[in-house]
Amino acid sequence: MPDHHKKRIYEIILAIPRNQTASKEILRQVLLNTGFSAYDIIETTFEGRDQLSVYHPDKQLAQNLRRQFKKLTLRHIDVIIQSIFEQDWQTRWKKSFTTFSLTPNLDVVPRWEVKKYTPQKNKDFITIDTSIAFGTGLHATTRFMALFIERCRGKFRSFLDIGTGTGILLMIALKNGANQALVSGVDISKDAIKIAKENLEANSFKSGCLKVKDIHKDNSPKTFDFVAANLITQDLIDSGKKIVGYVKPDGYLAVSGISINSYPRFREAFKKYPLQCLKIHKGEGWTGILFKKRG
Repeated sequence: MPDHHKKRIYEIILAIPRNQTASKEILRQVLLNTGFSAYDIIETTFEGRDQLSVYHPDKQLAQNLRRQFKKLTLRHIDVIIQSIFEQDWQTRWKKSFTTFSLTPNLDVVPRWEVKKYTPQKNKDFITIDTSIAFGTGLHATTRFMALFIERCRGKFRSFLDIGTGTGILLMIALKNGANQALVSGVDISKDAIKIAKENLEANSFKSGCLKVKDIHKDNSPKTFDFVAANLITQDLIDSGKKIVGYVKPDGYLAVSGISINSYPRFREAFKKYPLQCLKIHKGEGWTGILFKKRG
C-alpha cells in the first residue's frame, strides 16, 4: 500500500532526567488531565533518561501538548513529537516487550513468544498480549504488587483488583491461592477490560469476573480477603475510604503507584484508616505498600 494511504499516528515523547521524579509526576498529571488514561502512558528508559510516551492520531493535539509542556517551568525536559505509521506503532511495542522474570517465582511471556518459551523448573508463567506498558510487569509498581501478592500466598481466597488494566495482578492472585469464583477485577476503561478478558482467557482463566466499573458508584457491601489498588497517588488518596472499605477485617491491602515525592502526603492521608503496614517496596522513583486491616 502506498504510504499516503496509510494511517499516521503521532508519538509524543517526554524525556526526563532520572533524578527528576517530581517533574515526571507533573508531566504525567498533565497527560492525565488532557484525557489520556494511566494505561495510555508508556514509561521507558532510554540513554539514561526516563521517558513518558503517548500516541494519538490527531496532529493538532500533539502540537498543542508540545506548547503546553514548553510553558511549564521544568528544567532539562525534552518534548519530541514524531509521526509514524499506525502499523509501525502496533509492531514497535512487540519488538521491545520480550519474556522476562517479574519475580523469582514468575515469568511474564508475551503471547507471540509462548511457542518458543521453555517453562522453568519451579517457576510459573503467565502470558500477556497488550500494547501498553502499564500492567505488563515492566513498570516497577506492578512488580511491587506481584511481590506483595506472592508474600500472602495461601492466606487469601477472595481478591479485588481496582484498576485492573491488563488483568496481570488478577492472574497472579489466581496463581497464588485465590478462588476463581471469589475474584473480581474492575476498571473504568472499556479498552482495559477488553484486553484483560483476552489475557485471562489466554491463561485458561474465566473472564466473567472483569467489569467496567467506577468504584465511587458502587454501593455493594461486598468485601475481600485481599484488595489490590495500583493507582496514581491522588486517586489513592481521593478513594481511600472506598478502597479500605472493600478490605475484610484482618484482610490485606496492597497499594502502589505512589511516587517517592508523594509518599509523605499519601502516608499522612492514610493514617486515619485501621491499617498496619507489613511491607514497603521502593525503587525507580516509586513506592508500594502492603497493609493488613485491623480486625
